[in-house]
Amino acid sequence: MYYEAMENLPGHSALCTNNTGNPMTEDMVEEFSRYLSSLDDGESRVQAQLDVLSSDMQAFKAANPKCCLEDFIRWHSPKDWDEEKECLSERMQLQDNTWVKCWNEAMPIPVVNQVRLFNESKVAEEILSMLENANVQQMVELLRPVLFTSAVLQVIHKGRTGSLW
Repeated sequence: MYYEAMENLPGHSALCTNNTGNPMTEDMVEEFSRYLSSLDDGESRVQAQLDVLSSDMQAFKAANPKCCLEDFIRWHSPKDWDEEKECLSERMQLQDNTWVKCWNEAMPIPVVNQVRLFNESKVAEEILSMLENANVQQMVELLRPVLFTSAVLQVIHKGRTGSLW
């Protein structure tokens, strides 16, 4: 695990954060990106990401009992913290901000006690099912990057040893 100490805001304790992020497969990232792109407005996009945001807030509160929203913003979304003015960005100060609502509702729950957002067993079953049902062309597409990378590494290795063949 990667832990990061963060300079605290005046009047607050030093922050310790577990900065591991939520695991996602490449396919999951692409699918989620397509889904977010299909949403019409920014508020809908934020709502779609609330499970992850809420999980992050709960874990942050559990790790930093005396923290405030500003501490979380500085860690999670540094672009929304104005270092010069030492305040939240205009976006974070808007009336009815979803992040503020989520922060107020988030309880301090360590990540190990939270409902899992990533089910590796389900993902593994989906991958095995996809491989089991793949046709020859799909298998070639899946293997092509691996074979290409292996070939390039072989050429590099042979080039260093002085013998390409």
